[in-house]
Amino acid sequence: MDAKKIYQHLKQKYNLPEFNAINNEFEISTIENEHFFLREIRRKINDKLSTLSKFLKQILFPEADFIDMHESRAFTDKEREKIYSLFRTILYLLRQNMLTAIDETDRKTADYIKLVWQKWKIIKKESARIIEKSAKSWTKETELKEELAYLG
Repeated sequence: MDAKKIYQHLKQKYNLPEFNAINNEFEISTIENEHFFLREIRRKINDKLSTLSKFLKQILFPEADFIDMHESRAFTDKEREKIYSLFRTILYLLRQNMLTAIDETDRKTADYIKLVWQKWKIIKKESARIIEKSAKSWTKETELKEELAYLG
């Protein structure tokens, strides 16, 4: 059975988001395991949220690493407060993912997917803004000595 048919059945049963919308964000059409389909969606969501949380962590809590420090400096304290708020939201969802995985049922997994979906548009929008600013920081000319002095 193809992913869309499997999802449509689960969508009706658990009132999940539209297939095309969630597929566009999390590529669920690539899932082959029909027996644990919702779990696989949860894992795909987890992968994307984990990637975002690692990126935000590097901005908020840079290690003594040239790349982390450079990107962290691109943001003001006020912007870092907003980044931290987004980071907390993502970490909450990641911990809910863990909780769901510990004692998993289709109902719990569907509820988790719906929870993420409610927050996803804001997470995506804010993350894109942060990533864009971080990327632009690399287009500005800075002296290597200036960057190294910041690390020292």
